[in-house]
Amino acid sequence: MKILTLCELGLNRSVTAKWMLQFRDHQVLAAGTKNLSRDTLKMLYDWADRIILLDKSLEAKADVPPSKLTVWDVGSDTYPHHFNPDLLARLRKLAAAEPEGFWSRASSSAPLPR
Repeated sequence: MKILTLCELGLNRSVTAKWMLQFRDHQVLAAGTKNLSRDTLKMLYDWADRIILLDKSLEAKADVPPSKLTVWDVGSDTYPHHFNPDLLARLRKLAAAEPEGFWSRASSSAPLPR
């Protein structure tokens, strides 16, 4: 499955989610809504099978196609660095809570990295 992880700047939350998801045999890109043009975001949206938005407050601004959108609201970027243990724990919990079939396009039983 082709997944786009999306936050405001594409530097922390989306990068951490990308790192975690790529170990499940997905193609994953991380991006930010603030530093990319509308044309670039549209190209990424067209590429992705699923778009995971990591901050619900960005939903209107991101203008993600509803059929591709999944919100994992980890809040604003208050995490002091990439791969923050609290952020990783929240992301793992959100990934595990997805319904059966969520990952079906490229199903993988590989565990999430620790």
